[in-house]
Amino acid sequence: MRLLYISEYFPKSDKLDYKGGVEARLAQVVSRLSYSHQISVVTSNIENNGKETLYGADIYRCGPKIKYNLSPNIFERLMFVISAINTTRKVDADIIEGTDYVTHLVACVVCKVKRKPVIAWYPDVFIGSWIKNMGILSGTFGALLEKFNLSLNWDGIIAISNSTKSKLIKEGVQKRKITVISCGVNLDYLSKYPKVYPRSFSLVCVSRLVKYKQVDKLIETLKNYDGELGNYTLTLIGSGPQLKSIKNLIKLLRLQKKIKILGFIDSHND
Repeated sequence: MRLLYISEYFPKSDKLDYKGGVEARLAQVVSRLSYSHQISVVTSNIENNGKETLYGADIYRCGPKIKYNLSPNIFERLMFVISAINTTRKVDADIIEGTDYVTHLVACVVCKVKRKPVIAWYPDVFIGSWIKNMGILSGTFGALLEKFNLSLNWDGIIAISNSTKSKLIKEGVQKRKITVISCGVNLDYLSKYPKVYPRSFSLVCVSRLVKYKQVDKLIETLKNYDGELGNYTLTLIGSGPQLKSIKNLIKLLRLQKKIKILGFIDSHND
């Protein structure tokens, strides 16, 4: 079967160098399905425009060259949407999947032209919290886009949890069109690494540093239970626009000796 995935971002190598959950899920799905299916991915142009082969799939990078941005502006996204529609129309596929709010629109437009089944992968419903998390301009754009996307005639929607499924039904999506496929973890992969037995309680948070991930709430919670946790440490791995405010919060709560920020780590093994 010919499967086409559309995603704003996709790894630039096969070294697991993804920076977000959408990328991680798609890379894992593509690497597995490419053994038995013809897989194509249309994504944004991070380094070089054009076609390449990665994870056994054809990767089409299109649109203006952009830097990986955890909060891309509206203009960049509009340019990508236009380019992605033009690129996707030229790729043969039996089923097309949009993996995020922006590419949901691309998938639906192209499927109308190609008359092919269209699927949306849905991590969460943001309606009601867009402006709070993204600001007035980007938040208003996101809210309108998601409302419009959910009004489209999807052949199916993959939700990552029953919670997301309930939210989709609340927004008017037909229950029969929703399938829940939870995210997973490769236990065989993890078992290859030695177990670590720290002398004190340690916590690691791997996350994009964006407002809706609520890393600040984690830090505040640790401060509130400071006396009960005893000798603990928190290591933050990830980057994003909230980095400065998180550093200020750590300083304000006087947790500099207990919390380390490593930023984005290039090596997945590390």
